[in-house]
Amino acid sequence: MPDNRKHHTISIAFTHRQEGRKRQPAQESVFDSYANQHYRLELGGRLFQLAPADQKTQLPETDERPVAPGFIISAWNPNGDPAFENDNNDANEQLERDLARFTYTPLVTLARNSRWIERSFLVHGINRDKAVELARKYGQKGLVALTDTALEVILVDEPTPANSQTLKVIELPVAPCPLMLEFEAENECRPYGGPYGSAAIEAAAVWSFQSKLLIGALGCSVCQKPSQPYRQRSGAIAIRPAAVPSRFGGWQWMPRKEA
Repeated sequence: MPDNRKHHTISIAFTHRQEGRKRQPAQESVFDSYANQHYRLELGGRLFQLAPADQKTQLPETDERPVAPGFIISAWNPNGDPAFENDNNDANEQLERDLARFTYTPLVTLARNSRWIERSFLVHGINRDKAVELARKYGQKGLVALTDTALEVILVDEPTPANSQTLKVIELPVAPCPLMLEFEAENECRPYGGPYGSAAIEAAAVWSFQSKLLIGALGCSVCQKPSQPYRQRSGAIAIRPAAVPSRFGGWQWMPRKEA
């Protein structure tokens, strides 16, 4: 029987060998990546997704505003260079220390198709100039101002086009599988790639990386029960480490770090 599930292959962000590419190129401009991104946060055991109002979502929006206004800042993928997840998390820990005198809400920024994610902070009580200064310090190309009703992209070192998008907030009943299209909460995703042939093995390894990255950040009510460690479902073993996908491009195989 054929598998008719809408497997989220677009989110995998495969590396490419063709045409000498090191990684799949960015799917949109830096400005558009900030303008189109979504945000996931958990508060008091409830799960919310924030998004621009003009983007189609499967669930109805709520009038509730679960967080106060502020600026959304991350330290992931500084200067747009390929980076390992651990290095990104270390950079975010440094940013968090710089936020000690502010109140802030941790959240996950994600591409609208979940192709990449960034762990971020919604910082409250900070002025615009200080927010831009922090973003610049951590090599960020931009940040986002959040109000009760709108999202505004701010580019750090380039002129920013006038922009403001109406905000919508969705309460998610459960954490949907981030590797499936249309927030399918009831189906478990299907591992990609296979054990035969170098291309299939590479695809399986990247799928395993992507699955662990997204489920670790966003959860999955189907295959990842609360408080359980990540359950790997692909048997592929990568022989090299990989830099995570970002708004600047896809997964990229990297040389091993010297001890």
